[in-house]
Amino acid sequence: MQTQIIYIDQDTGTVSAQCTAQVDPALFAVLGTTLGLAIAFTSSGTPGAITSYTASSLRLSMKPLDQPDATVGLLPDGTWGSTGSGATTRYTWSALANSVQLQALIGSEVSARYQAQIEWSISTDSNRRKSLPFEILIINSPARTDDAAPDLSSPDAWEWLKARLVSGSRVIVTKNDGSLTATFDYTPATVTGWAAWTGTDDKGAYATYTCPAFTDPPTVGEVTALGQAVQNLSRAHKALLVDLFQSKFPSP
Repeated sequence: MQTQIIYIDQDTGTVSAQCTAQVDPALFAVLGTTLGLAIAFTSSGTPGAITSYTASSLRLSMKPLDQPDATVGLLPDGTWGSTGSGATTRYTWSALANSVQLQALIGSEVSARYQAQIEWSISTDSNRRKSLPFEILIINSPARTDDAAPDLSSPDAWEWLKARLVSGSRVIVTKNDGSLTATFDYTPATVTGWAAWTGTDDKGAYATYTCPAFTDPPTVGEVTALGQAVQNLSRAHKALLVDLFQSKFPSP
């Protein structure tokens, strides 16, 4: 994500989004993405390098708003650097906005605010210098690296299909939840409107057909099997099954 800029008064520790006016920064990151900061230290309103700065002493810590005494931070140590010189000096920091502790705290919340603080050392003071606390908004992410793709033959897909396969007066549909299959039982009839058996095949060959869960996209064999299953059904049931198949696997 884009690097965000903040200004820290190295004398008072105040943190601002602007150099010459006090404006609370609106820092944010999406969980699991890089959070990058460019920090300008000021003195009397003028940016510059930290006076008497002890190299590699900068540190950023983020904790829950109500737990400033927590002993474990929520962000990795990150990577520090610097650019420019004089009034253009910027101290940069970046880290992945993610950790086991952060994921546990944010849970199913859409977003949450946390308090952060930057500290550093100078050679003329044995005590660490610290900014005033400031907030960082973490936006939760529904996309996780260990997400699994949905299974098209899962019970959810089966429930969708099962609800739409109905028996008629001459066609019986038996559904097996264990194997996720539907069996079509057809008894030839002479009633007007029902298709007669065709070809010379034994009628029993079509008396019971088990229709497996289709893949996405369906294979040629699955399409052929569907045709064999419905070719001798009534026109009404044939249309129903074809409509179901096309709605489940629309043409690209």
